[in-house]
Amino acid sequence: MTRASDSIPPRNARAVVDLLFTQRPSFHGELSAGSENYAITREVCDWLAEHVPQGSRTLETGCGYSTVSFLCRSGRHSVYSPFAGEHDLIRRWCASQGIDTSHVTFFAEPSQQALPARPREQLDVVLIDGDHAFPAPFIDWYYLADDVAPNGLLLVDDTHLTTGRILFDFLVSERTRWQLVCELGKTAVFRRVNSEAVAIGKSWADQPYVQDLQRHPPDLLGKINRGCRSVASAVLPAAIKAPLRKLFG
Repeated sequence: MTRASDSIPPRNARAVVDLLFTQRPSFHGELSAGSENYAITREVCDWLAEHVPQGSRTLETGCGYSTVSFLCRSGRHSVYSPFAGEHDLIRRWCASQGIDTSHVTFFAEPSQQALPARPREQLDVVLIDGDHAFPAPFIDWYYLADDVAPNGLLLVDDTHLTTGRILFDFLVSERTRWQLVCELGKTAVFRRVNSEAVAIGKSWADQPYVQDLQRHPPDLLGKINRGCRSVASAVLPAAIKAPLRKLFG
């Protein structure tokens, strides 16, 4: 783990999550901050409170209850989301509860514009939960994936949406680079399992998801074919899979 700081006193993250979901403050609103509440689920906040390493370096696209959950564990946390008013409300709520935010940096810019210029550093936990319109989640992943430390964690939220589901399916296929740890409702947690490049500079020929789509276009039969292949890959022994690949690709 790339420990950023040991000087931040630990706060009972579980207690803070309880406070969030008891008071349910509203942080969101593009035109009027605080007019909406698009909070990530309690299950995810509980998971962050339990599994984010104390003193770690973390980053998220988007902001909200996840931000508060992160900052109770992180040594240094970065937030990329475009609305400064939302950031101010998070700071003010934390201040009212005696929660330190001095180790959190907010960047009030769309992540897809800000991340390409971000200084590179290794990160222990990353949450992608910003703009869900195509192709924003993929841009977020592209500019963050290589900075996730080996054995570090990547969370992808809103996998029920098309963009989130495509990113989820892509990462599941990247078995030599990412391991699916768990699914927390519509949020998936992956662990990076290698130390080589996983995004920038990779050829399409090195990406199983792209190769599979090339061989089996995304029509109904293609979906059935890919589903059967995925199941077969998981359960069949190598001695049987090898001749099947020769027959069916």
